[in-house]
Amino acid sequence: MSDNNLNGKDFLLGAFVGGVIGALAALLLAPKSGRELREDISEQYHQVSEKTKVLASDVSRKSQQIVHDVSEKTQAIAQEVSAKGQELAHKAKEIGTKVAEEIREWNESRKQTASAKDQVVPVADEVSTPAALTDQQDENAEQQDKNGEGQ
Repeated sequence: MSDNNLNGKDFLLGAFVGGVIGALAALLLAPKSGRELREDISEQYHQVSEKTKVLASDVSRKSQQIVHDVSEKTQAIAQEVSAKGQELAHKAKEIGTKVAEEIREWNESRKQTASAKDQVVPVADEVSTPAALTDQQDENAEQQDKNGEGQ
């Protein structure tokens, strides 16, 4: 908006000031006696005073309405932001819980896999081939023979 454009407030202020100046000029330039002039000035003063009070009341009322509207909108926005924040926090908590559960499951399966490997290795060590069993039996028989001879 350029400086040459008048908004409503500037127009009202200009009209008010122009009215006051016009009224004073009419009073001072009119051919009246001193007493009549003073009465006219007093009457104009009271009229201007009343108009000023009405204008001030209007400005005050409109300002209060603007403050009220801004306050309501601010509260609505704050509530909306709070609700969105709570929603996001809830989603983050759900995701965190799911991730923690998946990590626990992964860790448990890793432990089970490691435990199964540990159990398989000893079993494999105990398994003997038939040739090894025959050799073992021969050694046992020889040992018994030696033990039997020594007695």
